Amino acid sequence: CVEQNYCNGHGKCVAPSEGTPRKICECFDTWGSPTDPVQPSNDCTLRTCPLGPAVADVPKSNDAGHSMVECSNAGECDREAGVCKCMS
Repeated sequence: CVEQNYCNGHGKCVAPSEGTPRKICECFDTWGSPTDPVQPSNDCTLRTCPLGPAVADVPKSNDAGHSMVECSNAGECDREAGVCKCMS
């Protein structure tokens, strides 16, 4: 993972999967792990933000709306700090 700066201390270097020629970073939680809602960078340099029910979104069906999204769609994620900056 030399190309990804050894995951910047926020992940581990894993063996390539089939079709991937070199090792890749598997980021830790809140740094874009496979279980995080988004993976903002492939070198684990950017954080994810807390999830919350969307204050406004398009319903997926008659009984499904307000899906869980970063910053509840009420702000912007500060990827360096991992905190939401609310809209004013």
